Amino acid sequence: MYISFQDLPEAIRQIASHLDVKVTEKDVATLTEHCSFSNMKQNPSTNASWIGENSYVDKQFGGHIRKGKLTIYQICYKMAVLFSFMSES
Repeated sequence: MYISFQDLPEAIRQIASHLDVKVTEKDVATLTEHCSFSNMKQNPSTNASWIGENSYVDKQFGGHIRKGKLTIYQICYKMAVLFSFMSES
């Protein structure tokens, strides 16, 4: 399942409904904030701080939590996919 951060509050409500769990708007807001990039980068469970110095994770770039922005690779890949669909039609 892929969920964008912008769709997270509604996804939380849908998942809670599916599991028959009641959530308040405060619960949704708290969970959404907990899942934000800034909080995940500070959380030792989700950032690279728990990985030893002899690991392959390049901490120079902030560990393995990305900034949430498209890289040039992703932009070029999306353009290549778009062009391939355009050339097929």
